[in-house]
Amino acid sequence: MGRARRATVVLARAAVCAAAGCGGSPSPEPQESPGGVVDVLGLWSGPELDAFLTVEGRWEDATGHRLDWHGAQDVARDLARRLDAGDPPDVAVLPNPGLLHDLADDGALLPLEPVVGADRLARDYPATGVPPETYPDVVSRRLADTLVSAPTVRFGAGDAMPSVVQRAWWQAMLAYAEDPRTLDARLALLTTTAAAAR
Repeated sequence: MGRARRATVVLARAAVCAAAGCGGSPSPEPQESPGGVVDVLGLWSGPELDAFLTVEGRWEDATGHRLDWHGAQDVARDLARRLDAGDPPDVAVLPNPGLLHDLADDGALLPLEPVVGADRLARDYPATGVPPETYPDVVSRRLADTLVSAPTVRFGAGDAMPSVVQRAWWQAMLAYAEDPRTLDARLALLTTTAAAAR
C-alpha cells in the first residue's frame, strides 16, 4: 500500500464506542456520518459473526445508529481496493497484526481520540500505567481459532495488570508483528512474568 492511501481504520474493540462519530471519507480527518451509519469491513463468519451481530444489534437499539457489515474472505485485498477507490471503511476488523503494522507504516491509521473523544477514551480505557497514546488491549488474531490479547484474566477482578507485565506483553505483540514465530517463546515469558508479579 502506498503512503498516499488513507483510511479510517479503527480497531474492532473501538467500533462500538466510536461509531456515533465515524464517517466513510477518503480524507484522514474524521467526518460526521449522515444518518449515523458505520461501515465495517471484516473477515468474521459463523459464530464469531453471530456474536458480533448480536452486540451490534443491541448497540443499534441503544444509539439509533446503524452498522453496515461487509464480510470479506481477504480483508487485506478488499481494504486495498477500497483505499484505492477512495472509499475506505469506517472500521476494519484486521485479521493479523502484520496488516495493522503495514497500515501504520503507510500512514493509513487514524487515532481514536479525535473520533471518540478524550473523555470517552479515559472512561472506557481506564488508567493502566500505559501512556495514553498506546492501548495494549488490541486484539490480534494469530490462528483462526486463537485470539491473542493482554493477559488480564490472570489477575483478580478489578485488579490492574502490573506495569511490568503490560510492557512485556506490548513488546511481545510488537515482536510478533515483526516475526510471528517469536510469539510462543514470549508468551511463556509473559506467563512467568505474570506469576512473579502476583
